[in-house]
Amino acid sequence: MKKLAYINLLFLVLSLQGKTLTLQESIDKTLQNHPDAKSFALKIKQSHTGYTSARAEYLPQVNLSAQYNPTQTYIFLSTDSLIQLMIQDGI
Repeated sequence: MKKLAYINLLFLVLSLQGKTLTLQESIDKTLQNHPDAKSFALKIKQSHTGYTSARAEYLPQVNLSAQYNPTQTYIFLSTDSLIQLMIQDGI
């Protein structure tokens, strides 16, 4: 009976034993899960976004537009092709 109690106590102790974390692992877990750390990270991201958009106001702007109209499309022919067309049309 005592042997069974010792075995159960051994399993209980082994199951309660947690994983040992290094200092860096502890810091990483804290930064990922602590609400203040999350809010601080979001504030940093927000300020970086504000800085980027404010800086963009001082950069040059480039606007580009294009239009295609198939009725006003011209075909440029080489001199040889133009001469052949003129001969065919009798010009």
